[in-house]
Formats: sequence, C-alpha cells, structure tokens
Amino acid sequence: MKLSGAVAVLASKHDPAGMNIASHLLPKLRGPSQNGGVPAPNARLVLLDEDLVCADGFPESLSPRPDLAIFASRHESESGQPCLTVHAPGNIGESLHGGRGRHLSIASPLEMKEALRALKALNSNPRFQVTLEATHHGPLTEVPSFFIEIGSSPPDWRNEAAGEVLAKAILCVLDHPIRPGPVAVGVGGPHYSPGFTELVIDTEFSVSHVVPKHQIGVVDDSMLQMLFERSSPRATFAVLDWKGIRGEDRRTLVASMDRAGLRHARLRDCLHGRGVPSTS
Repeated sequence: MKLSGAVAVLASKHDPAGMNIASHLLPKLRGPSQNGGVPAPNARLVLLDEDLVCADGFPESLSPRPDLAIFASRHESESGQPCLTVHAPGNIGESLHGGRGRHLSIASPLEMKEALRALKALNSNPRFQVTLEATHHGPLTEVPSFFIEIGSSPPDWRNEAAGEVLAKAILCVLDHPIRPGPVAVGVGGPHYSPGFTELVIDTEFSVSHVVPKHQIGVVDDSMLQMLFERSSPRATFAVLDWKGIRGEDRRTLVASMDRAGLRHARLRDCLHGRGVPSTS
C-alpha cells in the first residue's frame, strides 16, 4: 500500500545537510516535472528554527497532525566517514542530544526499510556508506518517525549529489508501496550495523529500534517492553547479533525475553532465510 496519511518532512534552517536535502526535495513535492517529482498532496516540508533533536513534541503540534514524520538531517561522527544513514529516534540510556533519557520515539520500520533500500539503490558514490544506525538522540515524539541523514563532515553535508539522493529516497517512501512484513527489534553489534543493514535491504524483515552492543547493559525489563511497543507496527520479535553481544549480556537478555514471553532469533538465521521464531 502507498502512504495515505499526512507526512511531514522536517529540516532545521541551521543545518546545512537538512537545507541541502530540502532544496532538492521541495521542487519534487510540487509534482511531475523535469525535477523527477511526484504529486504528494499529503506531504509537506517544514523548516524549523531549532535543531531537530530538540524538537520534542513538534510533529504532533502540526495541524493536521501527520501520520509520519521524516527528519532530514546531518550526521556527525568522529571517524568522518561519508555516509547516508537511517535510524529511529530515542534514548536507550541517558539523553545526550535531545529527547528524554530512557524514552523512545515511535519508530516507523516499514518506511525506514523503504528509505534504506532507496538509498542503497540510488547512491552511486562509493565514498558514501549506506547504513542503518542504532537508535539514538531526540526528539521525543508520539508520531511515527525516522531520521534520514547525510554524514559526516561539512563538505559532505553540502554535497549536492547526496542531497539529491536523499530527496529521491524520501520521494520513494511517499510514492512506493509500503509492503507489510515481519518487524523486529535489532540487538547487538556496533552502532553502524552491517548485519542489520543487510537484513533490512536484502530480506523481508524490517527493523525498528536497534540497541548497540555497548548499551545492552542498560536494557532492563521496562526498556525491553518499550523497544517492542514503541514502533508502528509493533515489533513482534528481536533479532540478536549473537556474536555482537557479550556472553554475560546475552545470557541476561535472553533470560529476560524468555521470562517476558518475547520471541527472539539469531541474525545469522534470519539472513539465511530461516524465518521468524514461533516460540521464544
């Protein structure tokens, strides 16, 4: 099915990557043209005066309230690796950049899957790595949402070709059929997860929130339930990057999920087509 509800694409006026994406997206939202646009009467571009990570509650304040919020943004990293990323907003642990500590926004895994697949298909620059990121930073919102970002340095943020790719990827989310399928929470591995990226791009599975290896220790029973529930549609099982989880953390996590009746499977099995677990 195609998206039928209202969609808000948000960018900060003070973010060069966000404005780069917005400048390529706006002409396309106005309809078919030499710009490769599509009619998108239910979508609008909203430019904010503040940083997106600080825009707690902003999407739901819009009228009409959107059914999906897409945050178009810059990505920063110490490595400086050029990248095109997708991730859900929220703070598994303490809040370092917006939102609230130990609170998750509602992920939109089916739309994230479409965006990540589109980035992979549209990106022709080998410098830019296409990747799914772990859940991190604000804002906190009750509208299903995701970030789509250009990283990781000022020249990359202003790269016109990258801005065009992200604008087209957003159009794919708006215009292509959103296919239903199994939705999982991803657990384990690094912040930039090649395994979960492969899972989303190459299989039927979608991934909502991702907990990286270094944050598994702060996932208690309350956060575990939140990881499953704060997703539209709700996640029905967890995919564990088995070798990307410390042994003690893995034993504790599996015991917690079994106790709560939450299903789980190994990433390797899902990548090899062994399907969704029927029991925990």
